[in-house]
Amino acid sequence: MDMNYEKMIAVNRIESEQKIKLATMAIEQLIERGEYPSVTLLVKKTGLSRGFFYKNPEVRSRLDAALQSPSVSCRRIWSGSKDSKNDNTEALQMEIMEYKVRNRSLSQENEELRGQIEELKVQVEKLKGRIKKKELSMLKKL
Repeated sequence: MDMNYEKMIAVNRIESEQKIKLATMAIEQLIERGEYPSVTLLVKKTGLSRGFFYKNPEVRSRLDAALQSPSVSCRRIWSGSKDSKNDNTEALQMEIMEYKVRNRSLSQENEELRGQIEELKVQVEKLKGRIKKKELSMLKKL
């Protein structure tokens, strides 16, 4: 059971790192395009929760730093789409990244479930052996 717990922790750590990477990448993209990196916009762009942007210290510090930078505060807050193809490409890249994160987590969950199946098979075999012993002892009593 310790191995499964360790795997779960490793999976959670990897997912967390990928979410942090996704969030910081979204912040950087907004800054590069001259958009104001609001939490609402980041939630829409990444699909991550509002709480993630406020509670995760690494993402929070990056967001605070971005908001404090003069390039963001001096730029226009309203931003129109300069090139819809670029916007679409970036959105698709973000979606791909989200799907990769989801795929990795599902693959690791799949591995864990396969391990549990193997453990259950071993338990079933042990129980079958016990049942056979019980049947033999009952037959001997007759």
